[in-house]
Amino acid sequence: MKSLSLKDTLDHLPGSLFITDRESRVLYASAALEQRTGFSVAEIVGKKPGQLWGGKMEKTFYRELWQTIGTERRAFVGLVNNRKKSGARRDEHIFIVPICNRLGETEYFAEIHPDLAGRTAEEAFGREFLRRTETMIQDRDFFTWIIESLQKKKDGTLVRLDQSLWYGGFHDAAQFFRETLVTPMEQVFARRKDDALLITHAQENPEKFAALYQKYVVSIGAYFSRRLHGDSAVAEDLTQEVFVRAFRYLPGFRMTNASYYTYLLRLAHNILVNHFRTLHRQVMSYQHDGEMENFVAKSDHSGEDDMVTLLKTLGEKEKAIMLLKYRDGLKAKEIAALVGKSENAVKLILSRTRKRLKKNLQ
Repeated sequence: MKSLSLKDTLDHLPGSLFITDRESRVLYASAALEQRTGFSVAEIVGKKPGQLWGGKMEKTFYRELWQTIGTERRAFVGLVNNRKKSGARRDEHIFIVPICNRLGETEYFAEIHPDLAGRTAEEAFGREFLRRTETMIQDRDFFTWIIESLQKKKDGTLVRLDQSLWYGGFHDAAQFFRETLVTPMEQVFARRKDDALLITHAQENPEKFAALYQKYVVSIGAYFSRRLHGDSAVAEDLTQEVFVRAFRYLPGFRMTNASYYTYLLRLAHNILVNHFRTLHRQVMSYQHDGEMENFVAKSDHSGEDDMVTLLKTLGEKEKAIMLLKYRDGLKAKEIAALVGKSENAVKLILSRTRKRLKKNLQ
């Protein structure tokens, strides 16, 4: 079995960690930060905390913060009032430490937030955090302590990890974070970064929209072709309609938390739905993957009509997400961007809906 990377492993821990550059722009965020803030990792990366959940304190607070972590290169503990994506506000402690290279220069800042049970536990961790970071010796023992802090649940139990995953063979803390967390996260969002540059160029010079067209025309064409049973003429027409609309909307387009491909998929999906409505097609044909085939195999039902009947028992939200997954073959992250939900919320809906369908098939 392939071992998990440190990045993947941290996503299974109850405590959260995020890393920023020296301008406080987030370069890496663990999955637990979504539970803490309500914002998905895709929404967080590339933004500053103050643009999402923070930025609500007095100016004197931020002067002290930056004096401590920036000028003095010391760890900082403070009590802040943050806003979750839902709008709910809460007081919580933040624990920030500068991450330095072998020359002692700050390259990153890390905000560590264990899964703590209340204010007293936060205050106790804050004292220990300042004691551990007082010398700023950022060696294996230091990072072992940080990750073990993120492993702990509120009840004190630990999520077990393979300690060989971290800090082996790195020259300094900055290199450790860069190679195990920052660079892998950049690779995840590389397409979004590349798209942002292409979009900026196209907005400055519309003729350069051709680069976006060439990058995605084959993929969008394949999207239509698979759903139109190889009707290449219609697929080509609908593909062109996607890019006509995209070009029309280009001046006002702003990159959010998804790649431009996801945006084009959203346009394509809407255009395809309108196409079938025009043809008075109420149900789009779909392809089963192994999991959906198992649903059918476990019952006396057979054929697409029976599966459509089962899908009609679902609510509109659940049905849409199931079709995007099992008919359109999209990943949970892509579905999340299309339906405006977090990736974890989509996975939860898929899991619950599969259980409902299996129960109906019994």
